[in-house]
Amino acid sequence: MLISVVFAGLALSSLTPASSNTHIEALRANLQNPDGDIMVVAHRTCWHERAENSIAGIEACIAMGVDMIEIDVRKTRDGVLVLLHDDRLDRTTNGHGVLSQMDYADLTDLSLKSELGGEDAPLMEYQIPTLAEAFEAARGHILINLDIKDGVHDQALDLAREMGVDDQILIKASLNPTDPAMSFAHNLGRALFMPIIGECFGPFTNRQREYCPENPAAALAAFEPFGPVAYEIVYESEGALESYEAASQAYNRRVWVNTLSPNHAAGLVDSDALSDPDAVWGHILAQGADIIQTDEPAALKAYLATHNK
Repeated sequence: MLISVVFAGLALSSLTPASSNTHIEALRANLQNPDGDIMVVAHRTCWHERAENSIAGIEACIAMGVDMIEIDVRKTRDGVLVLLHDDRLDRTTNGHGVLSQMDYADLTDLSLKSELGGEDAPLMEYQIPTLAEAFEAARGHILINLDIKDGVHDQALDLAREMGVDDQILIKASLNPTDPAMSFAHNLGRALFMPIIGECFGPFTNRQREYCPENPAAALAAFEPFGPVAYEIVYESEGALESYEAASQAYNRRVWVNTLSPNHAAGLVDSDALSDPDAVWGHILAQGADIIQTDEPAALKAYLATHNK
């Protein structure tokens, strides 16, 4: 099961509380508008020349005018929510070991490695952010997708409510609509909901973690009682996206697609989009998607601007 959370906000400029609220309301309206502007989601923040899951990456996305960022949330041994993708510290920091076996104080002297990290990546002057710090950096500025890694969905949502940003949240889940765990979707308050739906066949099905129905139209109909604002589609064969997009039109919902790895969008990936964006992003948009998550948000925004999309 995968459950994640999304936050909303807008531009980098200093906003008064009143203008910030107006901006968030407009962004929520756009998210719920099937005829709204195409939305760009930056995977693990805008990490190029910075670090993934960093406050600097959030600020870079805000300055770039990205619509959403995706960040990963885990919990320390003493219950502090922080931003970290892996269960271990090794790839993205100069620390070692499993995060859940460490207290937050153990992290405060660590530094993040540049970009996506790795053994030879240089260290940056950034620390592992807490989720509260990320919320504050994003407040009123940008959409944020929280990928919940340690089953801390309730704690993350409670923190958002405490900080007064719960009206900016979109919860995503890869659950069967009949799963009793879906009951959470009826109790989100001001938060919004989006299911993740996968295709049940193709060359990458050994990585199946999404709910994968045989009938797209029936699947979308089953989720409608939960009032989703969009559907995230993970597909592996050409033509599958069009089937889901056609079904989503009946309910006036947006369609979200990832171009992060071959098993997300029938082999269409960011690395190919850099040399031939029409063949990747243009093809996906032509099939009806209107939210794209990417590791190349600057290039995608430039492509959309050039093509007046």
